[in-house]
Amino acid sequence: MWASAPAHTVKEALEELLDDGSGIDTGRRVAEQVAAAVESARLMRPAMRMVALGLDFPTYLRFDFLVPHLTVSLNGKRIYLAPKGYAPTDEEFAFCLEFVVTAALRLAAAEAHQQDPAWLTRHRSGWVETEKVHELPASQEEGG
Repeated sequence: MWASAPAHTVKEALEELLDDGSGIDTGRRVAEQVAAAVESARLMRPAMRMVALGLDFPTYLRFDFLVPHLTVSLNGKRIYLAPKGYAPTDEEFAFCLEFVVTAALRLAAAEAHQQDPAWLTRHRSGWVETEKVHELPASQEEGG
């Protein structure tokens, strides 16, 4: 909830929560720090997604710079925007194609690794049944 909320909303909520009526601005300072942390996390999200997939973030930035950007109008029409004079070279096109293929393969591999093994029992709520498979004597648990 907090990570998706606008930073000013988080800040205001924290100020209200931490205001003890003493006149000390502790709530405001904490709220500003948390709001700044939320904003930093929001800005890092695209980079973390790329890194999690094993993609080089500077490579992603170049890809993002080279491709037209999609915008959706109020009536739902999809519009691709590019700078005036947009004319990628064959090398730039090949770079973008390679990035898309690499990203798709890495994403497919990541999704494949997220599949539950056949022996795992998962309930609708996501809870996983567990059972004790082995117990170490107390002396072995402490490394002795």
